[in-house]
Amino acid sequence: MKNTEIYRVDSHETRKMVFVAACPDGKLDWALQMKLLKAGLHNHQDLQKHFDKFGENDMLMTIVKKVEPKAIMKEINKCKETSVFKEPDITVSETEIIEPEVEEFEKPTSTISRPSTAGNRRKKTHKRK
Repeated sequence: MKNTEIYRVDSHETRKMVFVAACPDGKLDWALQMKLLKAGLHNHQDLQKHFDKFGENDMLMTIVKKVEPKAIMKEINKCKETSVFKEPDITVSETEIIEPEVEEFEKPTSTISRPSTAGNRRKKTHKRK
């Protein structure tokens, strides 16, 4: 019997698997899947929505392994449990407080001169009798 390739597609943006499939030729199958996605005709609605939102460049296709047909479901389930992306190792001490950097701007050195009021006349007002 011919072996089958298990492949998965992960999203850079969401850092999760968005698609997994089994096919004798994973690269060829994914190329066909991409044609359907680009045309907006993919029958897997969640994948089509993801593609429409994030685009082709968000998706990373990885061939997981070649397996015999009887082991396909086992490998697909393994794909659903693991992630291809490594989460960054961020450890922050509880006592360490990081203040955001704020740019300080210099006060302007030029001043705005106001027009002189010496030559202004006051309007005369008349009182009613």
